[in-house]
Amino acid sequence: MKNLNKNNILASSNSAPNFAYSPMSKEFIEWFVGFSDGESSFSIVPNKKDDRVYKFNFVFQIGLHIDDIEALLSIQRLLGGIGSVTKSGDDECRFTVSDKKGIEKLMTIFDQFNLNTTKYLDYLDFKSAFILYHSRAGLVTSELIEKLISLKNRMNTTRANFNFPADHKIQITKHWLLGLIEGEGSFNLFREGLYPNFSLVLTERQHAVIIKIKEYLENNLGFDANSA
Repeated sequence: MKNLNKNNILASSNSAPNFAYSPMSKEFIEWFVGFSDGESSFSIVPNKKDDRVYKFNFVFQIGLHIDDIEALLSIQRLLGGIGSVTKSGDDECRFTVSDKKGIEKLMTIFDQFNLNTTKYLDYLDFKSAFILYHSRAGLVTSELIEKLISLKNRMNTTRANFNFPADHKIQITKHWLLGLIEGEGSFNLFREGLYPNFSLVLTERQHAVIIKIKEYLENNLGFDANSA
């Protein structure tokens, strides 16, 4: 979360008692998915004993600067109290969901309103692994371990395949966009001339998302082709 205005929807401790969203409302879910597109991570974590994997944990996490801990506490509350918010070191805080019921609730959200960025692909692998693991009949077999490790090893920074499913569509809404901006946007004032500047920088892999955002701004907020 970068350069947050003190009147943002969730974050400021000054505005903490007055949130604009209701728990699990459609508007909040869209905001949360946009924020997750920018700030979240999905992890498949193998646990070993005597050099053998004996179980897996499935972890959804959002990490922010400690100044924004109120945002994570608000997210937790608006999601119905799932997960935990903890401090990490001197200047970081984290919202973590790793229990089965909490992950299932997040899956319901991300299935209802898809992530737009390539993080959607990580979610699909994460979800596949979660379902495989929790639908097993008994012990964690070598075959299951191999499948789950294979899914884990193609996620996040090790991803090589960026092809989306044919039915995936980029959906830009004002609440999703606000969430993404609160995660990845920045507001600057140039010293020379005091020109205000807003930027939203994503990786090259998110080019299609940037194009859709540009189209949304032009079609809904009156931006011209050169200003967005």
